[in-house]
Amino acid sequence: MIEIRPVKIEDANELLEIDIRNRELFETYSAADRKDSDYQLYNYRKNIEKYLQDMKNDDGYHYVIIQKEENKIIGTIDLFAVVRHNIQSCMMGYALDEAYSGQGITTIAAKKVIKIAFNELGFHRVEAGAQPTNVGSVRVLEKAGMIREGLNRSNVRVKGEWKDHYLYAIVNENF
Repeated sequence: MIEIRPVKIEDANELLEIDIRNRELFETYSAADRKDSDYQLYNYRKNIEKYLQDMKNDDGYHYVIIQKEENKIIGTIDLFAVVRHNIQSCMMGYALDEAYSGQGITTIAAKKVIKIAFNELGFHRVEAGAQPTNVGSVRVLEKAGMIREGLNRSNVRVKGEWKDHYLYAIVNENF
């Protein structure tokens, strides 16, 4: 069905195409303030170069979601906001091509990346946020085994407006 693997520079074109196709949806929930000029192949390559450096520096981990039957990238899933030492936590975020939504794909990808976070990267806690209005994302986090711990009021600016986010988390001994 799907697999996830670390992003590669060669993925830039497919990722750009996904973001252009899903721009309205992604910008509804994303904190990234994007301009038309951001949707250029050069910028995607530059971003991937930064992601590769993040992975080397233990600052973040960036994966693509691949639909195996079509051997096609259909989304991304990331671990970011890495905190080590006595905390050992990170945040998880994801984006899936709308054409593939409602099939359980993001839930599977989330479970896979949580397993990587705990078993390969040594994290103790993985957190994620979802706007209360983003019912699909809330469902993904709950089906992936994450627990809603509270509401972060007005904590992320999306399209110039401060939005509430539910805080979800899972800890290693609960996975």
